[in-house]
Amino acid sequence: DVYVANCNCSGTLNDCAGIGDADGDGVCSDVDCDDNDPNATTQPGDACDDGNPATINDMVDANCGCAGTLNSCPGIGDNDGDGICADVDCDDNDPNITYQVGDTCDDGNPDTFGETIQNDCSCGGGLTTPTTACATISSSSDDAEQEAASGRVDLTSSDLELCTDGVSQWVGMRFNDLNIPQGANINSAYIQFTVDENRNDDPCNLTIYGQAADNAATFSSTDFDISSRARTTNSVAWAPPQWLNIGNAGPEQQTVDISPVIQEIVNRNGYTAASSIVIMIEGTGRRVAESFNSPAGAPQLCIDFFATPPDYDCDALFANFGDTCDDGDNTTINDTVDNNCNCLGTPTACTGIGDADGDGVCDDVDCDDNDPNVTTQPGDACDDGNPATINDVVGANCNCAGALNTCPGIGDNDGDGICDDVDCDDNDPNIVSQTGDACDDGNPNTTGETIQDDCSCGGGTLVPSFACSMINSTSDDAEQWKSTGRMDIYNSDLELGVDRNNSQFVGMRFNSLNIPQGATIISAHLQFTVDETVNENPCILNILGEAADNAATFTSSSFDISNRPRTNAAVNWQPQDWLSVGAAGPEQQTPDLSDIIQEIVSRSGYTANSSIVIFIDGTGTRTAESFNGSIHNAPELCVEFLHAMPGNRMAPSTVTTTTIAEGTREEQNAASLNINPKGEGLSAGGPASPIRVHPNPATNKLNISFSSKIKGTVQIQARDLNGKVVLQATREVEQGDQAISLEGLSLPVGIYFLQLFMNNTMQSAKFIIQAD
Repeated sequence: DVYVANCNCSGTLNDCAGIGDADGDGVCSDVDCDDNDPNATTQPGDACDDGNPATINDMVDANCGCAGTLNSCPGIGDNDGDGICADVDCDDNDPNITYQVGDTCDDGNPDTFGETIQNDCSCGGGLTTPTTACATISSSSDDAEQEAASGRVDLTSSDLELCTDGVSQWVGMRFNDLNIPQGANINSAYIQFTVDENRNDDPCNLTIYGQAADNAATFSSTDFDISSRARTTNSVAWAPPQWLNIGNAGPEQQTVDISPVIQEIVNRNGYTAASSIVIMIEGTGRRVAESFNSPAGAPQLCIDFFATPPDYDCDALFANFGDTCDDGDNTTINDTVDNNCNCLGTPTACTGIGDADGDGVCDDVDCDDNDPNVTTQPGDACDDGNPATINDVVGANCNCAGALNTCPGIGDNDGDGICDDVDCDDNDPNIVSQTGDACDDGNPNTTGETIQDDCSCGGGTLVPSFACSMINSTSDDAEQWKSTGRMDIYNSDLELGVDRNNSQFVGMRFNSLNIPQGATIISAHLQFTVDETVNENPCILNILGEAADNAATFTSSSFDISNRPRTNAAVNWQPQDWLSVGAAGPEQQTPDLSDIIQEIVSRSGYTANSSIVIFIDGTGTRTAESFNGSIHNAPELCVEFLHAMPGNRMAPSTVTTTTIAEGTREEQNAASLNINPKGEGLSAGGPASPIRVHPNPATNKLNISFSSKIKGTVQIQARDLNGKVVLQATREVEQGDQAISLEGLSLPVGIYFLQLFMNNTMQSAKFIIQAD
């Protein structure tokens, strides 16, 4: 209604004209379900909710009531009327349970997520998420080493040797604050080590145990504090690969899965989440890991677990039907949990007899039923220690005995178990060597010897010895003018030959060569270093040794070099020009001085501790460094030698000796001679001059020349490079010049050393046999 232009109030006729709308809510009285309440506009046909979940398409009817059409799940039904047909309703008798397959749910397990209603209407199908807990050794007393035999415990070592440190040992580690609940399901577990040293002793075979304790205590210094602790029934074997790089902490330093050990511990009734866990390791070989007391990388134990305990068939045993167990009877085997939760094993032959040490060998046949490590029983193979027996077995009295090896058809005369056809001495039961056996021929110059076809020990490889000595004292090198005898032991260089128009001697003394008396000298040389490049030519030098058992150091006394006795052996040297200061090569190296050194070491009073002096004089000049000029470039003497050896048997050789003074000749067969190979009983006064051999090289004949001061017996030996005596003889000689001819030689091509022994002296020379 509104005022119109004539100021009259007038309204528009509504659709309820003639019907009415008592409450003026726009809904005509004939259809308004409450025409007295303008807030109630409901009329028939409006959608509504009748409050019944079993109906659908609810609407207001002609009586203004709300009613729907019953959902009858045609052919299926909905017994509880909750609108969920019986074929998918997980409980069709309870209208309050309306969930169905595929609906999300919670199974109450903190280890799972994403569960749904399963086909059997249970809640499940969630994904498992194990919890990980790691703990690193956190105290010095929480890792320790214990010697297995002595029991000594070390709490402060900077590393952990798994499991040998000179002696066999145990390693113990205690881990705290893991917070794993009692009875948790252990999924996996390992210890991570860090490499402290890359010294690997193999084979390395380790065994890992846990301490069978509800809450393991820290370690103490009490003897046997690790090995005396109770161990878990479960253990794990670990053979780690080699640890090659210090600081590595990767898969190679990670143990195998030790979850069986951890599971046994957390299953203990007295274990709690606050408990500490101890791991113990023993074994053979060595791997070296960081400890708590090292800068970094102490051992760490990591465990994956599910907080919900596993659903065991037998909760008291923490086991399911069919699981392995121990029934406590060591005469049964294959112990398992039966359907009544009893642990039972299968009886064995020892059931009713007993097996006191539990080694699987019954008491009635176990040779030691108190020691589980001794499983010997009658009939077992053994070794009675007698090489003359075979098929050794343990008898009824637990003694080991074998049957005598009679070598059928061959025989074993001495009963040593080596048949006559291969026994090197079948009359001596203590000699059981045969061809090919390793042996020692007593020669320190050879290695790898074996028994030869003739039952001798030989065939070794020659290994010569080397010795070098450098001047190491001011008074061990010196110069002496020939004319005045003036000595200089402080010069910064050594002029070999002539110094400022003064002809001079140079002397050099070498110590600590450690060459044994009577050694065979193969080669020797002096090495000089150039001090000046002033070369005066021609330069012709003579090298000799001091004929002394143990040469003394030099003094400032006049003529101290030239007054000393000299060796008969001498060597001539004509060195090339020395062109570069500091050069120390072949041009500055003397010729072979082996004859000089041989004469000295063959002296009866010489010892391995003796010092050796070398003299040089001559014409021209070459200037070398001295000890005072350069302690690192002073002259050096190097010697290659073979140790003195006793004589060996040799094949016969015809030796002819001629005494020039008498002009007579006689022959002997060397096989009938008995040589004293060490030259014992020889005294001063033997060959006065160095021996000379010719021709050299030789073929089947060798001549020896020398001069003897006295009448007497000369013993002759020749050795090959292996030190083996290949020729020997004795001859009576008169005083004067001598010549011995060795004829009919049949020596293999090679290098040999000839030695003459007479009255406690020895002379030697090297000769070569060449093809004929």
